[in-house]
Amino acid sequence: MARILVVDDRALNREYLVTLLGYLRHTLTEACDGVEALEAVRASPPDLIITDIDMPRLTGIEFIEQMQRDPRSANIPVIFHSATYRVPEARKMALRCTAAAVIPKPSDPEVMISAVKLALGESQAIEVAPPPPRGWNPALVALMDLQCALAEERDPNRTLELICNAAPSLIAAQCAVLGLEDEDTGVLSRVLVCGVDASAPFAAGARVPAAFALRVAEPAQRRVWKPKEGPPLPGLPPAHPPVYSLLVVPLAGAKGNCGWFYLANRDDGTAFTAADEDLLGLLARQAAMVHENCLLALRASRDGLTGLLNRREFDAAFERECERARREASPLALVLADVDHFKECNDRFGHASGDAVLRAIAAELEKSVRGYDQIFRYGGEEFAILLPGAGAADALLRAEEYRQRIGALEVCWDGQMIGQFTLSLGVVAYPEYGADALLRAADLALYAAKHGGRNRSCAAPRALPPHDN
Repeated sequence: MARILVVDDRALNREYLVTLLGYLRHTLTEACDGVEALEAVRASPPDLIITDIDMPRLTGIEFIEQMQRDPRSANIPVIFHSATYRVPEARKMALRCTAAAVIPKPSDPEVMISAVKLALGESQAIEVAPPPPRGWNPALVALMDLQCALAEERDPNRTLELICNAAPSLIAAQCAVLGLEDEDTGVLSRVLVCGVDASAPFAAGARVPAAFALRVAEPAQRRVWKPKEGPPLPGLPPAHPPVYSLLVVPLAGAKGNCGWFYLANRDDGTAFTAADEDLLGLLARQAAMVHENCLLALRASRDGLTGLLNRREFDAAFERECERARREASPLALVLADVDHFKECNDRFGHASGDAVLRAIAAELEKSVRGYDQIFRYGGEEFAILLPGAGAADALLRAEEYRQRIGALEVCWDGQMIGQFTLSLGVVAYPEYGADALLRAADLALYAAKHGGRNRSCAAPRALPPHDN
């Protein structure tokens, strides 16, 4: 019999494999992470390794890569045992390590045994299927894996994707669709899908039909099952694949519903159960919490009038980009822009018209900058633009482009044309000026543009005057 090393930071997962493969009289040893596993391999190389991928200290990929650098262990066959919703990602990574197989969690006992026999060069035929380990619950294992992944993930968009991708595996459905709705308009702001073509469900920017909205609102209509020969379920898009069983739950957040989550077509052809609804409701509440936290963070970082990043975000980004420019010895440009004669607009048409002007100019500037540039509302009628990788000459050309585009912009408010507006811009770049002098130099350049006649771009002076004491 073979010596098999099982590597997983979850004791429950290790216990499952040790119990299962113990029926075949293999000798099983365990390691709780890649570091411990590497030590075990160096002490006594096994005949086969079954390892998780996401583990603390040293991931499964890193562990196998280090192990295969050693000639004594380079040819040990490897099976990756990964959470179901990460299998596509796991397969790509496994190619780097020449893994024998990728088995999703929770794994069917016969599938795991066949993969082990194949990796060991034995027959794939299973003479006697061993009983599953006592108390093993595949859905519970998968749910625990998902919760661990969610706890480690910091990107809210990736978190929502993980939840959507995990739902069909946890509840045995063919597809899942998660829709986020704008709290003010009810329009779909984002739609995530798993197991169905992205063009088939509802599209972002649209509203769901009243028939579907009623399913979300009415608990009695959230679980639906019908024979395959029956008419299509009302409320779903025309391009949606046929649906025989449907489970819909709202995304219930702290401030109300912010969308919905549905599964279609239970794998076994039966209706979704109350337990399925409870589990999908749990996932939906997690998705709602992630979405609401994301909105709170977005509001804290954005200017309420223009939607641009605010002054606090500028301060953080400026410090971050200056540090990167110093570290990588790369240029960094800063442009400060001020709307000319803005007070006259407020005095003539009122402050609401001034708000319209700032929104229009902000939108035009946002369309003008490169994808990796960052634009901020700096304060009042001033805007700041950070241009990583741009030198002074390039930044001056870009500032001129901004000035010309704003000069050609016609702003309307309350049904009337309130005129065209111009910008004065100050331009400065690192390393011509040290990071600690960039802001002051940009202010002086903007001052020169304003007092030189406005509607112009000016570079910072070659030498800064001394500070006033």
